Amino acid sequence: MIAARYSGYSIPGSEITKRGLRQLEDYACRRCHISGAEGNQLAANLDLSQQVVSPEVLDDAIQFPVLFMPEFHFKGQQRVDLINALLFGGKKFKAPVTEAPRVVHFEGEESSREFQFEKFCGNCHRVLTDRFGGLGEGLIGPNISGLFSPFYRANFGEENQRWTRGNLEKWLKNPRKIRPYTQMLPVSLKAQEFDRIYTELQHGESVVTEEKP
Repeated sequence: MIAARYSGYSIPGSEITKRGLRQLEDYACRRCHISGAEGNQLAANLDLSQQVVSPEVLDDAIQFPVLFMPEFHFKGQQRVDLINALLFGGKKFKAPVTEAPRVVHFEGEESSREFQFEKFCGNCHRVLTDRFGGLGEGLIGPNISGLFSPFYRANFGEENQRWTRGNLEKWLKNPRKIRPYTQMLPVSLKAQEFDRIYTELQHGESVVTEEKP
């Protein structure tokens, strides 16, 4: 049994679920999570999580995010809509018997290593990475977890392109040439430093069940 506000997903054509699915896309939740059997495996698999925790626990997790999860500041109805979308996406999901537990670590595996992302980007940005855990402490700039994946918003340049190695390099050299009113200043990097940042931002395989534009 679940509270009535979380049961709209079970009604065909539910407007609550439709609103939630739009939020799931607009806020790019899948850049870190799997929902509806697609997304990045940087954080909890939400299809699996809903089988072991209540909608109220999911609501608390959205309202009071853990370290390296962006603070979206959703209002109450927005959270209800989103949870309905998550329940809708996972209602037919069955976890494989052989699936290994997903371990999310928030401290780098190589804690003694100097990460170039933290050195050059971490004062303004945060990122959750597949290999090194959470990097950066900044809240001024956007959380760029899953930057190069199909689930991060395509918002590079006027044509809203996907973020690629080349586009990131152009952005860092002169952000205001790409977005005139951005507050970000150019970042002067040696080739090796940029290569390290690019490597640190890489993630594992994305789970894609249908082609994304």
